[in-house]
Amino acid sequence: MSSTRREQKTREIIATAFQVWDGDLFYKTSLNTVADAMGISKTALYRYFHNKEALLEAMDEELLRRHRELCRAVLENTAGAGFVERLREYQQRVLRFFVENPSYYRFAFVRFVPNSAENAAKAGQVSSEQEALFPLELLEREFAWPRQRLELVRHYIFAGSGFLLHFWNFKKELLGFGSPEELIQADEQIVLEGMAGPELRWEAVDFEALERRALVRPEELLAPDKVFSAVAEVVAEEGLWKASLEKIARKAGMSKSGLYFYFENRDDMLWRMIDRERHRLGRITQQRMAGVESFVEQLYVYFVVFASYLYLRPEFLAVMNWFRFQRFLIKPPEESQEGMEQYVAFLDEARHGRELREDLFGSFGIVQWIHFLLVQEMNLRFYEGKLGKEGWTPIRTLFELFLFGIEGKKEGKNRRR
Repeated sequence: MSSTRREQKTREIIATAFQVWDGDLFYKTSLNTVADAMGISKTALYRYFHNKEALLEAMDEELLRRHRELCRAVLENTAGAGFVERLREYQQRVLRFFVENPSYYRFAFVRFVPNSAENAAKAGQVSSEQEALFPLELLEREFAWPRQRLELVRHYIFAGSGFLLHFWNFKKELLGFGSPEELIQADEQIVLEGMAGPELRWEAVDFEALERRALVRPEELLAPDKVFSAVAEVVAEEGLWKASLEKIARKAGMSKSGLYFYFENRDDMLWRMIDRERHRLGRITQQRMAGVESFVEQLYVYFVVFASYLYLRPEFLAVMNWFRFQRFLIKPPEESQEGMEQYVAFLDEARHGRELREDLFGSFGIVQWIHFLLVQEMNLRFYEGKLGKEGWTPIRTLFELFLFGIEGKKEGKNRRR
């Protein structure tokens, strides 16, 4: 067989594996299913890949190659251009590729997110290539954000596309649109304009006073529960793929059968842990909002309560970060939203009063966007050893970006202020 034909067949096998294994979210990776889908024998497949790990590694390289080429094309096509042109090129090439090829997106996070030095290096390569598209010098030249906050601005750019891709893949009902074009347009609106509606009136916010009011105190946290603590610790230590019931039971000092006395299965266990914490967060938020009349101030209280809770509970932060990426593997009960409406009622009122935009997400979608944004940033700062070392400046910056986008601080632009 010529090298050209062999390369062509190799690419065909890789493409088939992306499609076939995506059906089980890359959990079940049998060479038999790939061979069957291609109408060839497993023996014939072995001529190209001697085992499934070799094929998975080839898929890693294929995804990295495509991403590298897409980023290179963005740079070449926008040499000397401004931020908006660069952003739109990124959206049309990189973001569109993952929207239209969801198996590549899901594969990237199944393979690159779990804890291992090799996977971390691959995830770091993707992040570095994307960050190079928006160098801090470009952001500083075009926007009036202080230099020390520009890294947060860049994080925000990718948080927007990351959030949309996640919910496009796994919880599309929270989005107010259904086509790739609408998703790309939503990403531009989130990044440039933020979530503020036309009736929002910005007045000077006493951030320090609100932070003192909203800060969660250690004594307000839920009492430790050995099972929930074990779940959090094992997920934080092992990652999703190795967080077995046996390890959770061992950590809790129980037998696996003992765990089943409390929970139906692992999904039930993990969901109940998250649900327990989120209701506690909701009640604290309601207490802190009592007497706060301005929507903008209420919203910042929400930001501070959520962020300070995660700061006090780094193990819960680890689980939330995991849940943010792997939510498609947990099947929450049908009544999972019961009781949560009261905690987001202030967002409903803001949307109806056009203080928040209504065209992208409902109130639960907005809450998920806030959580995604904060969990991502808190998690980055936790692993970089920065969590809590810069006061509340990062949270203030994310709050303003959430409302007004990057252009909300652009020189001479005061459309909402």
